[in-house]
Order: sequence, then structure tokens, then C-alpha cells
Amino acid sequence: MPRITDFQVTKKPEHPVLFIRSITSVQNLPNIIGGGFMKVGGYIGSLGEISADIPYLKYPQFERITEDKVDVEVCFDTTKLLPEKDDIKSVMIPETKLVSCMYRGIYEDMAPVYME
Repeated sequence: MPRITDFQVTKKPEHPVLFIRSITSVQNLPNIIGGGFMKVGGYIGSLGEISADIPYLKYPQFERITEDKVDVEVCFDTTKLLPEKDDIKSVMIPETKLVSCMYRGIYEDMAPVYME
């Protein structure tokens, strides 16, 4: 099984985020994710800043994902609210609950883990 840790529920305090939101196909998802990590991470570095945590993905409309339409955000928590640039958006996320686990495997095998 590609899920290598148990699920954890944690609370995350209010925090600033830089992100790029895209709508793409499942097939193109690896390109969007890789490109988003490079673009947002590069922008943070160009400002002389650092990410406050590991980058992550957010699926704002997870229940509506189809093979042809995946709404995905490539996100970096930052140490402070940073300026937006082009399609890179900056927001303050309120305190929220997170559910997470560690996954190792290919994108095509992720659906069962998300459904769990």
C-alpha cells in the first residue's frame, strides 16, 4: 500500500500562504504540480524569503474531481504575508484542522488514499 503512515488530525494556526491555482486534467497534474513548486518556490527565493514549511497541495473542489477536471492549488506557507505576482496569490489562512498522511507512490494510485 502506498500510504506509509496513519492519518493524523492537527490544528494549524492562522498563517500566510503563497499559491498558484490551476484547473487541469489528471494526466497533466504532475506537470502542474512540478511547475507550480518551481514557480512559487523560485518567487519566494527571489524575494529573499524562505518557505515556513514543506510545500503542499490543496484540492478546493475535491468532491468534483474528474479525469478531465482537477482544481488544484500548489501552496507554500510563508513566514509573513508576501506580495502577489502574476498568477501567484497571497492569502492569510485562518486557523484550520488538517488531515494528513505520508504517501509514497504514483499519482494514479492516490485515489484510494484520498477516499480513505
